[in-house]
Amino acid sequence: MTYIEELKAAIKDIRKRTKAGVLPLEQRMSFIEQATTQYAVEHAKAYDIAVASGKIPPINYKDVHLLQELADLVLYEDLTDATPYKIHNTEYPFMNARMSEDRAARDTVIGAADKESERLSVGYRRARSVYENAFMDRTVRAQNKERRKKYRDFVNGKTEGVLHVVIKEEK
Repeated sequence: MTYIEELKAAIKDIRKRTKAGVLPLEQRMSFIEQATTQYAVEHAKAYDIAVASGKIPPINYKDVHLLQELADLVLYEDLTDATPYKIHNTEYPFMNARMSEDRAARDTVIGAADKESERLSVGYRRARSVYENAFMDRTVRAQNKERRKKYRDFVNGKTEGVLHVVIKEEK
């Protein structure tokens, strides 16, 4: 079994035990550190053997993917947190790309010094995306269609009841 296969097996074991809830963060960190240390030592040995034989081995990008999987296991609780208020409830939340871009855009618009006072005095509303605008258009059209049908039925005497019309008073 090569050192890369051993790392894959260790990752598989750690992931399985983490998802089962058996491995809390402290224990998981020690297993991950053992796996990465063993990987680094074995990788260095393989590199030294290759250099001694006159070859310089290329970078194995599959190894990078495995190490990223270990990093994901370190952050397992943060990455799987499904609560809608994690941005407000955690001190250093993990944000997706759009959240990060919105926060960066807001920081450049407001400025670092005025950020807190500006946030408290004037609200910030982001512009809707093309997808969100299309969704709103579909929703509003469906609501308007239903309202028109109810109004036509009422006007033509097909329904009983009272039609409520709200009149705004001018000041």
